[in-house]
Amino acid sequence: MKNVISTDKAPAAIGPYSQAIEVNGMVYTSGVIPVVPETGEIPEGSQAQAKQAFTNLSHLLEAAGTSMDNVVKTTVFIKEMNDSCANPNNMSVRRISVKVKKAIGKCLLVLLCIVVILAIIVAAQFYHRSDPKNLKQYDTENPFITGKTTISAHRSGAGDFPEETLAAFRGCAENPDVQVDYFEFDLHMTADDILVLSHDATLDRVSDAVTVFGAENMLVRDKTLAELKDLNIAAQFVNDAGETPYTDLHGDAVPDELRILSLDEVLDYLTSAGDYRYIIEIKDGGEVGLAAADQLYATLNERNLLDRVIVGSFRDEVADYITANYPDMHRSASPAEVVQFYFAALTGKTDFTCSYDVLQLPFGDAESSFGINLGTTTVINFAHAHDLAIQYWTVNAEEDMAYLASVGADALITDYPDRAAQVLHTR
Repeated sequence: MKNVISTDKAPAAIGPYSQAIEVNGMVYTSGVIPVVPETGEIPEGSQAQAKQAFTNLSHLLEAAGTSMDNVVKTTVFIKEMNDSCANPNNMSVRRISVKVKKAIGKCLLVLLCIVVILAIIVAAQFYHRSDPKNLKQYDTENPFITGKTTISAHRSGAGDFPEETLAAFRGCAENPDVQVDYFEFDLHMTADDILVLSHDATLDRVSDAVTVFGAENMLVRDKTLAELKDLNIAAQFVNDAGETPYTDLHGDAVPDELRILSLDEVLDYLTSAGDYRYIIEIKDGGEVGLAAADQLYATLNERNLLDRVIVGSFRDEVADYITANYPDMHRSASPAEVVQFYFAALTGKTDFTCSYDVLQLPFGDAESSFGINLGTTTVINFAHAHDLAIQYWTVNAEEDMAYLASVGADALITDYPDRAAQVLHTR
């Protein structure tokens, strides 16, 4: 009997695999990386990274109903062996036999050759930016391919406003210079099963949650909507001048436009404010993520918004669940599907098929795109040839905005929709 283990307290799987699998009483974890799940950041220094990796591993084991006390085997991959050997007290590393070192060396050499070959292939295909003349035109029935590059306010315009607050939505919707086509925002489920807007699983990064709750890293899932309404979601917002204009607002002094929003609240405002489309990401995974998908579908269906929304998730199980249960809800590709699409585009696969409508790809961030330029006519032509809309995140540089528009990107997901409007409408 196989059981898939999933938890928000450890980094999500970024490929076609699960965080952990339990089989016949044994738990097998996938590779655990030193990423802080709440922020997506990697701590500085090898010691901090090692600690974070083992913390993530312990959370996975806890989700499986066990603990570190029951571990029977652990494999640790060390980036630089010399760093580990530099400590004279690290006798276990110093005692590695010559034979083992040679075996490791051979494996590393083979791996290096594979990496170099792939790098050459990737560089040849994707390193240089494309000539817009290579863009092709295809007949399409995809409603998110409009023949022009549209603008999506990432986290409701997080560069100019406190992210995912009513103040931000108003700042975009009521500013004639912004001209937003989409609003992008994220959902988490509260303790009383209400969908609320939050990018992170905790609210420490954006709010005064530590002051209000008296502890760090309190999960959205552990608090009711009423409890979360006590927070100032804009407390940590820093404007372009380096100021924190809302940091001293607490309790009754916090205006409603700076408090956490439920899904119903934001849709009430936006549907009355204009004819917008929406990119909505379900952040929770596991059973909570599936319940969030159920609730989101019911809400969109009741409001007749299914044709105006693209739903996404970095959780493969949530993406698969949406495909299986709600085929009339438009969905973006999961991370595993993005990888499959990329190699299909790279090789020109002729029998490529998929169950999603939209690709949302990183651009301009070497870490999120692994240094690969995904904004090429090769990628965009392949997507459009298969009736897939292609949207890019998080595009904040004006040069990148102009380039992606020139090669046929269907949408720019940006923290600065006002900047994008200026670039696109002056071309």
